[in-house]
Amino acid sequence: MFEMIRAQVFIDKDRIGEANLNVIDEYMGVLGGSMTASPEYKKYRMRVQAITISKGGANSEVFPFSIVIENGVVLQSIGGVTLIDSPQFGEFYVEIAGVDLLNL
Repeated sequence: MFEMIRAQVFIDKDRIGEANLNVIDEYMGVLGGSMTASPEYKKYRMRVQAITISKGGANSEVFPFSIVIENGVVLQSIGGVTLIDSPQFGEFYVEIAGVDLLNL
């Protein structure tokens, strides 16, 4: 039903990377996908990795994330954004919860 959505991921005004998002849970409005880092991500990588190791992921309570999809719309998420950067497992992933999928 939903196609992959390309998105830019930001912390404040820094574009930290791109993600190819897929619907993980349609009823809860959860999108998730693998990330590709941009050069600006270097400033955040060590802190995100440390938080991923200790808490499983860095979320919107720690960083002011914003997600902009390819049509320029900024995703509004009731459940927040979580960024997982696991050096141990080689995983770089973003998850956005509580998105109104009907209006994408």
